[in-house]
Amino acid sequence: MTEQKLKSRSARGSKRTRVLVVAARILNRIGVSSVSLPAIAEELGVSRAALYYYFADQEDLVFQSYRRSCEILAQHLGDAIDAGGDALSIIDSFIDRVLAPDSAEIASISDMVLSSAEN
Repeated sequence: MTEQKLKSRSARGSKRTRVLVVAARILNRIGVSSVSLPAIAEELGVSRAALYYYFADQEDLVFQSYRRSCEILAQHLGDAIDAGGDALSIIDSFIDRVLAPDSAEIASISDMVLSSAEN
């Protein structure tokens, strides 16, 4: 693969990550039932159509936001386990990593709408 293709792929990944960071922030602020592609696009300063380059639809964007959050949490847990110690030390280290000021914002599933939709 050429260096230019690698840079292009890296830029796309970086922009996609930026969208997911903003989506997580909005999901945490207003919840999944109120989130919209126009709101995310506006906060990013891009058109809604630009979001479709990275995500199939709003549901895909929300899913990918939660997926990214799970990956971040798994990485923090793995790092805490790798640091060693007893179970309490690992849990304490995991919590410290998640709550660290420089830790990536994760989207939390907080809407009761999700629970009632399954019933």
